[in-house]
Amino acid sequence: MKMTRRASLKTLAVSSLLAAPALRAQESWPARPIRIINPWPAGGPADALIRPIAEALRPVLGQNVVVESQAGANGTIATANVAKAPADGYTLLYSNLGPMTVSPAMVKLPYDPIRDLAPITQLTSSPLVLTVRDDLPVRNVEEFIRYARAQAKPLIMGSVGNGSTTHIVGEMFKAASGLDFTHVPYKGSDPLLLDMAGGRIDYSFLNYLGTMSFVKSGKVRVIAASSLKRSQIISDLPAISETLPGFDFASWYGLHAPAAVPKPILDTIYRATIKVLTSDESRQRLRQGYFELVGSTPQEFDARVRK
Repeated sequence: MKMTRRASLKTLAVSSLLAAPALRAQESWPARPIRIINPWPAGGPADALIRPIAEALRPVLGQNVVVESQAGANGTIATANVAKAPADGYTLLYSNLGPMTVSPAMVKLPYDPIRDLAPITQLTSSPLVLTVRDDLPVRNVEEFIRYARAQAKPLIMGSVGNGSTTHIVGEMFKAASGLDFTHVPYKGSDPLLLDMAGGRIDYSFLNYLGTMSFVKSGKVRVIAASSLKRSQIISDLPAISETLPGFDFASWYGLHAPAAVPKPILDTIYRATIKVLTSDESRQRLRQGYFELVGSTPQEFDARVRK
């Protein structure tokens, strides 16, 4: 059916009216505070990374940037909430390897990390560290393996949850070393470390920053890092691969948004975040937290998540 010139103009006018609010919203963004949803407990090591970034984003974006903790289910609750949030750029996800790649490969979830979330940038990359209770008579990975093999029962390994990155690295270590373990999952690293300090569990693989107060108190020790090579930030700590060749695991944190957020808004968030990550003040502050900064492009980050 042939459309008349008048009908064509009318259709064009209606389309323009419908598009106008969305265009105005993009042009005025951000017009109110932005929330970054943290899937991990407030006050934990993950929280210690994102809060200074959020603080530094405020003057760059000209709006308050609030970090809101929604911990639970290895980060999948918060991830699912952001996946179905309004696609207006005011709700962002502080994303992590666990709920973005590990959990989706193990269980059915109410979100698809590739389909439902848009990558903005990878913030950091960091190994986990093999952490042992202080009275365990081992100082390195070789001694740890020898000691564990000599015990009548498997050592007790703690993690921050079934299917978490801390659990996955434990399973990788088991496969590489041939050591079995008894697994005890916790709701966060602090209760785990309290039990380790109390002698109720033997070891774990944890974020380095999260162990520091317990290391300084002499209750636990870190003996190796899970990265293939020694970390630039903790170069005095041996890599597990120096004893078990090829062992390699690095966790990451990043920023994602609901998939339908308009590209101009995503680009604005990306540019603001890179400005923060590349500032001397932020780099120094975050490196003090033992995080290796990345600042990848959305395309590079997308490839990392898919890998």
